[in-house]
Amino acid sequence: MITREERLFVESFIAILAISGIKEIPFQNAAYIEGVTKLKNMVEYFESKLPGIGIEDITILFVKRPITGEFVRFDQAIRDLDGLHLSIFKQKILIEIQEWNAKVLLLSKCAFPSQFMYLAVSEFVSAIR
Repeated sequence: MITREERLFVESFIAILAISGIKEIPFQNAAYIEGVTKLKNMVEYFESKLPGIGIEDITILFVKRPITGEFVRFDQAIRDLDGLHLSIFKQKILIEIQEWNAKVLLLSKCAFPSQFMYLAVSEFVSAIR
């Protein structure tokens, strides 16, 4: 079961992608895994530099399966939003949340510093391009 904090992180992640004009990202392929690995690195960096901002509540999202390299909890959190803010089609995630809805979501639900979120999403995007 995905925790509230994990869901809020993934919702904020999707919202920032939408605000950034990104409509599609890969899912469960090498580029996606590289992107999530960069997200994990950002989480670990911010957790060590800014303890107490709630990042420790989401670190389990980034535990990898040793053999397959999958981020099972992160993938599940994405799947939980299928039909709400996004659609999963084959190995792609189609971002469906409108920019203004994404901004409202960020303002009302994001529990993490916006600088952290934007940097983390930027790292993810750099890996998938």
